[in-house]
Amino acid sequence: MSDPTSFTPTGPGAAANQVLSDSARSSSIATLVAAALYVAGYFLPVINASEFFGDDVKLSDGGSGLGWSFVGSAVLMTVFSVLALKGGEWQARVAAGVAVTQAMFALFFLVTFQRGVSSSDGEYQYAFGYFVLLGAVVVSAASAFLAWKDIRSNQGGPFNVGLLIAGAASLAGVPLALLTESNGSSIWDVPDGWIQLGLVLFAVVPVGLAAAGFLRKNLLGVGFAIGVTLALGCISIGAHSNSSDVGSSGTFVSANQTIFDLSVIAAFVLGVLAFRLRPGMSAAGFVGGGTPTAAQWAADPFLRHEFRFWDGRTWTATVSDQGVVGTDAPVAAPPPVAPPSPPVPAPPPPAPTTLAAPPQRPAAPPPAPSDGTGGRPTIHVDRTADQHADREVEPPDTDSGSTRLDEI
Repeated sequence: MSDPTSFTPTGPGAAANQVLSDSARSSSIATLVAAALYVAGYFLPVINASEFFGDDVKLSDGGSGLGWSFVGSAVLMTVFSVLALKGGEWQARVAAGVAVTQAMFALFFLVTFQRGVSSSDGEYQYAFGYFVLLGAVVVSAASAFLAWKDIRSNQGGPFNVGLLIAGAASLAGVPLALLTESNGSSIWDVPDGWIQLGLVLFAVVPVGLAAAGFLRKNLLGVGFAIGVTLALGCISIGAHSNSSDVGSSGTFVSANQTIFDLSVIAAFVLGVLAFRLRPGMSAAGFVGGGTPTAAQWAADPFLRHEFRFWDGRTWTATVSDQGVVGTDAPVAAPPPVAPPSPPVPAPPPPAPTTLAAPPQRPAAPPPAPSDGTGGRPTIHVDRTADQHADREVEPPDTDSGSTRLDEI
């Protein structure tokens, strides 16, 4: 996994730092830019047709349906990107999922407008809003690419595999609803292959990436899939609010609308369940306490490394020892403590105080022999210690044959 490798913890205090991978930060910034471009492109003229229609063509002229998609998705992109920049890795992937879905939706309209301009014999001209939307599509694609760098390298986590597979499978209803015939008409009735291609890309690319995110079985991939379903939900709400402005073909989304809605709802619910019902997680949060929402380095609860990266929802495979970042899958359940507060180092033990050895009491003297006093008690004074002391300090014996200095 490469998400936090550019942030090297160097000591216990580093465990409290909120970190975000370079790719997640870049993806979030790109998503914020794309969100602003989508809103601007929605209100700006995209086609200059004043000579033919008497006015320029704007997406905002079509009613509230497209507003739900362009403005609603932009709001979601902004919210999750801001959360990501505060330290949320998975929030960056949710924002990228919304962005890539909106990009494919906008691309369909750009292709439709392009075909109209190219067949108008000069009556229609591209307006500034067209290029703004085109820039939004390009930036959104860059955001998705950056988000997928870590999704691909992130190891699988402790998810319910059945929920993830079901979530991926439920997304099949989206292309089924968009590309099959309903009420005697379909996109294939439109006599323009480029417009058909634009719809195929929207029907396949976002849900394909979302299904791949589910099947990656990691937190980032599931976040990306949830982002796709949120954007599709905005498009579905727009289709219901004003079905007349959802596409020039008259079949966009409104065909097989029920299948489309059920597919999106099912994928979203299954993604959220898989997200919340991971082993070690409860509906209320992490086992043993509240769930920290900020991504950060923390002491490894598996006790195998110095630090492990907490991405705001779960422990990742990214670890660090002495400033060297590596990977080690979190295969065992951590102790039931609330992460990821760094351990407070214990104060050093006080320096030991050297105490002199207690004086040795001399052994009790043997009982005195009877001195004819009739058994009366006699008092004995033990001079052993004094004799020893006198012996230690008395000068050399001058009578032992040693030569005295004053005799030389």
